[in-house]
Amino acid sequence: MYLDWFGIGQHRLKYRREHIKAYLALYDRLTQQLKAFKKPHQCLVTIHEEDASADAVYIHSPKLNDDYFPHKNRELNWEWEVPNTFKDLIDNKKYDVGYFKSEFEEVYVVQLKT
Repeated sequence: MYLDWFGIGQHRLKYRREHIKAYLALYDRLTQQLKAFKKPHQCLVTIHEEDASADAVYIHSPKLNDDYFPHKNRELNWEWEVPNTFKDLIDNKKYDVGYFKSEFEEVYVVQLKT
């Protein structure tokens, strides 16, 4: 689910921070609601370093036509610090934060601690 389709968060840090708060609130609500869902699933938040319009909350579940579940990014580094810009928004006692960098993007992945 994308909340900032137009990338407004790219224009001012204040807007980006408000969107990140909204993503985390949505994520928390979805993870609560998904507790009643009896099938396997993953839920995560992605925060893209350079593109606020690509930030999202994802729900991933098994599909009938393939066996790609759970989603695993082998290049995701879970030993990563949240950038200072967002550090006060993401509670490191509640969430794990991973980091992935490719030639195209830099992405932070946020999930509840297991």
